[in-house]
Amino acid sequence: MKRLFAAINFPPEIKEQLSAYLIDLDWPNRGVSLIKPENFHVTLRFWGEDHPDNIDFGEYRPFNIKLTNIGLFPDENNPKFIVINIEDNQILKDIAKNLGAEKKLKPHITLARIRKKIDEKYFTQLNKIDFKPVDFEVSKIDLMNSKSEEGGSVYNIEKEFKL
Repeated sequence: MKRLFAAINFPPEIKEQLSAYLIDLDWPNRGVSLIKPENFHVTLRFWGEDHPDNIDFGEYRPFNIKLTNIGLFPDENNPKFIVINIEDNQILKDIAKNLGAEKKLKPHITLARIRKKIDEKYFTQLNKIDFKPVDFEVSKIDLMNSKSEEGGSVYNIEKEFKL
């Protein structure tokens, strides 16, 4: 069964740039699993196995988003993920709403999953990262599928929707 979601993908050079921020951090065996750079994306709407047959992405023009900083998601008190945050963007919210998202969109790119409680001193490393904001033009939205395999999820593009 297909698990579908709508996402914004990035070119390989941006994915490589983002993955470099975690290379020097001392995460091995700390209950943190890094996401493969080829899987970096921004989820706009997740349907899972219960997805509509026809998905309307609406009429939008290309727009810019800004990747702002590294942080913890959903929050610093109960972190589940290490993420790149994205500047508040009304167009992203409108697209997510148009796709039927029920929760308020908090756009981000997941860099790592936090699997167990971690000593807070490791999170202070995140504050020391000199993150350089990245501006990116979104010119398409991808309908993607997710498949769990040994070693992590594999994502494939089902269809591209040009803006």
